Amino acid sequence: GPKPHLTFEMRQWVHLYGRVIDEVGRAVGNQRVSFAGRFSPNADRAQRHDGEILTDSEGRFVMPLHYRAQYAISAKMPGFAPATVHVRNFDPNIERIDLDDLVLRRPASISGKVLGRTYNRRIPDTIQVDLMNDGDFRTNPAVQIQRISITPDGEFTVGNLGPGTYSLTLLAAREESSKTDPLVRKSVKVEAGEAIEGITLTPIPPISGSVRLADGTPVSRVRMTIQSKKEGRPIAFVITDKNGEFSMAPEGDGPFILTAADRGFEFHQVQLEDIYSGMSGLSFVLLPRETEFSIQGRIVDAQGRAINGIHLRLVVAKNGSNLSCEAERDTSGNFTFKNLDEQLYSIHATDPQARFNFHSIYGIPTNGDPVTIQMERRF
Repeated sequence: GPKPHLTFEMRQWVHLYGRVIDEVGRAVGNQRVSFAGRFSPNADRAQRHDGEILTDSEGRFVMPLHYRAQYAISAKMPGFAPATVHVRNFDPNIERIDLDDLVLRRPASISGKVLGRTYNRRIPDTIQVDLMNDGDFRTNPAVQIQRISITPDGEFTVGNLGPGTYSLTLLAAREESSKTDPLVRKSVKVEAGEAIEGITLTPIPPISGSVRLADGTPVSRVRMTIQSKKEGRPIAFVITDKNGEFSMAPEGDGPFILTAADRGFEFHQVQLEDIYSGMSGLSFVLLPRETEFSIQGRIVDAQGRAINGIHLRLVVAKNGSNLSCEAERDTSGNFTFKNLDEQLYSIHATDPQARFNFHSIYGIPTNGDPVTIQMERRF
């Protein structure tokens, strides 16, 4: 008969267990706990999954979630700042996740004034508020909490904040498009119930420039990462636009180190040192990437027969960064990722035709023995 157009894969939910308490340890019952996430049944086609449930009389809740997904879990109660945690799970063998307690605390606030700007413009400035997370921002990025307006006098207030460190970024809207340009960024740390006043945001000239190939062709979607030269830690990143241009306003005057990295691994990364706030016209020229490091392998089924049409995603093992580089293929299921750095990688294999289950191999060294990706049939 005719082949079916739809294929269904039946899987159990991953159950998330948690509890909501207040700052003195009392259970918070009959209150909302929301979840907002994206799951990927095909690993490269993300879909939304949102909803909410109520805690029981002991503040406990059980939440059914997809595997191969990431979620923001948030507990809320009037008079308290939301308590939010982020959950990632890509292991199909995990059936239960236990969260630490979600603690509702007295809300904090940050208020201040923008200096050096007038607000009679048709399109006003806004302030983007991000909650900064611990660790490497590339794998544990900041979370946008809200975007607030500024009064005609240049004053602003950010309320209903939980304890943590927040980044305030002053954004100027472009009249000819929906895009914004960062004017200044400042970090502020608050404790539960604290009201911080007198914060000033004074625009500084941004760091700007362009990324091009040797023949002058602009390169879009290049990650521009800026880090403190003194501390060596990444501060922020932006992506070049369709014209290969970028603009960023890091906190502080510098000196900074600015790095242009092609996410497709086709070009060598370029780094400029001794960058200071206000420097413009910076020029990055990307050259074709050629290294001696590679990963080779073959994709087969359970009987060892070659499989074609499988999508491969290469990931840096140490930080989970996805690389958009493509492997060279042949019709016998063989593949090669070329021009890599000497480090460990992971490969995630997905069948767009839904014939085989998702499969991953972790901790693959470069220039090692060829790896075998053995795909398991769904039915």
